[in-house]
Amino acid sequence: MNAPIALDLRKSRLYFRWLMLAASEAALLATVFVLAWQRNWPIDLPGFDYASVRLTHTLPTVRLVEVFAGVAVIAYLSAGWPHRERLTNGAGRLFTWALVLLPLAAALSTTWSLHPGLAVVQSVHMMLWAGFTLMIVCTDVSVGSIVAMFLAGLLAHSAVGFLQVSLQHFVGLGPKFGELPVTPQDTWASVVTAGPVRLLRAYGLSGHPNVLGGHLAVGVVLAWGILVTWPRVWRALIVPAWAAIWALLLLTFSRSAWLATVAGLLIALLLLVRGRLLERRIIASSGTLAVIALALTVWFAATFSPFLSGRFGAAAQPLETYSLNQRAEMIGVAIQLIATYPFSGVGAANYSVASEQVTPGHYPLNSIHNVPLLIASEQGVPGAVLFLIVCGCLIWRGWTRWRSRALTVWSALLAGALAALFVIMVVDSYLWTAPQGALLWALVMGCWLRQNSSPGGAHFGASGISETWRLH
Repeated sequence: MNAPIALDLRKSRLYFRWLMLAASEAALLATVFVLAWQRNWPIDLPGFDYASVRLTHTLPTVRLVEVFAGVAVIAYLSAGWPHRERLTNGAGRLFTWALVLLPLAAALSTTWSLHPGLAVVQSVHMMLWAGFTLMIVCTDVSVGSIVAMFLAGLLAHSAVGFLQVSLQHFVGLGPKFGELPVTPQDTWASVVTAGPVRLLRAYGLSGHPNVLGGHLAVGVVLAWGILVTWPRVWRALIVPAWAAIWALLLLTFSRSAWLATVAGLLIALLLLVRGRLLERRIIASSGTLAVIALALTVWFAATFSPFLSGRFGAAAQPLETYSLNQRAEMIGVAIQLIATYPFSGVGAANYSVASEQVTPGHYPLNSIHNVPLLIASEQGVPGAVLFLIVCGCLIWRGWTRWRSRALTVWSALLAGALAALFVIMVVDSYLWTAPQGALLWALVMGCWLRQNSSPGGAHFGASGISETWRLH
């Protein structure tokens, strides 16, 4: 092969690589924008036993967010998976192995699951989530770009959520955009009560206010980073955007999200102090957001005080009492399942099916609102150990950064976001059971584990671009 032909082939390969990396970045940013959207399509799988699944929301579906995430992963793989060495450095190797083995263990559980079809579907979902996490670790798309797109997506929820609370019914966007047809009178809708009065909580385009609240909690922590790292010209837009998502966070009435927000902000502040990053500009920005948050919170507490009393005084509200009792029952069932199937578990995504065995004649319970217990009951001790290894690697990375003071603004904020998600994991399940939550967890994990987090704006992660231009 002569030199000109070899050079042309090399150019073609580099152009293809650049194209795939650009496609992966575009799909990644689209994934982040629609991260909390409920938009989904049911799947008709041959051989799947639909009749025995009594909770219809657990039936096979593909979510819009998973479509974009799948495109991002496939395009990145087609480009040769640049920077894969990041997956084998230090704790990254152990993290990668544990993350890859989790969906494989879920797939293996199909051989003993009460409903093998649910385990198969869950393992496929988990494979995509794991691939997305590893891609985030390796890609060079800046954290600032990702957070900016995430903030834009939350603003779309804000536009819908504010109208929903004001009108006290759905806006009318319908299935095309994933808006649920919620009204306060629907027994399945999530509401807060004050005596006989039912108030619809903010859903936005999500499937539940708690899911939206978790995304907003992470957004509140991370969006602050754009304010202090982007050029001054953007700050006039970022401050009202941050205020909007804080207000929507309040209107979700999500106690888990509120608790996660407090934990996330405190951890982020602690690491900023540890890294000696509290410069005058950062302190001024933090003060501005703190004043806005305080003013909005006081207004919210004064306006919705009767509903807040019912939200925190559960004994006086039958709906809240029922919710707490059901959560306690879920924990009891999970403990029984773990004691009965300590090593195998009942099978991935089979908690609800198995709960009918423990409580015969009872309506199947939804997934337990505690991710570690849920994993232990479904995938046994091996699955729980793999999950703890994943979490341990994240904590170890934080400890090494803390000890060496190798902290940046973004690493401090990502630590806060991780802390928020850890809080949510012990009081809710969607970070493990719903694609929207699992991909949020994947996104934060991947950004946190990066060796270098760029604080700047958008840039392509195509490391072959500069080499391509040099060939000219």
